[in-house]
Amino acid sequence: MDLDYRKQWDQYVKELYEKTYDDGKKVIYWEVKYPFPLSNRDYVYVRERREMDVSGRKVWIVLAKSVCVPQCPEKPGIIRVKSYEQTLVIESDGESGSKEWSTCFLERYAEGLPCLSQGNISFYFGTA
Repeated sequence: MDLDYRKQWDQYVKELYEKTYDDGKKVIYWEVKYPFPLSNRDYVYVRERREMDVSGRKVWIVLAKSVCVPQCPEKPGIIRVKSYEQTLVIESDGESGSKEWSTCFLERYAEGLPCLSQGNISFYFGTA
């Protein structure tokens, strides 16, 4: 969840930062470099992280969802991904490793996949 660390290891990050707007909402802006002849993509999203103890095991849940923020307008030449949702679950193995489960749906990339319940995402983002 450390954006500065991601910039060190992810060669496709062009720009990545978190900003708090007037309403107190923390929003992440992420521009991803794509190879020629493709255009770069950018994301504007909010995320929430929860840490849980499940039967003595540490579990972290991260939910992310795109948002529209007028203070973060689209940039010319960059394709804005307007429909982005991600669910990430990381479970400690109790030693030095972890297990990860992740789903990520991008606009048009998920066409043809069966619909998944959005109940948990709606709950975590206060839209239910």
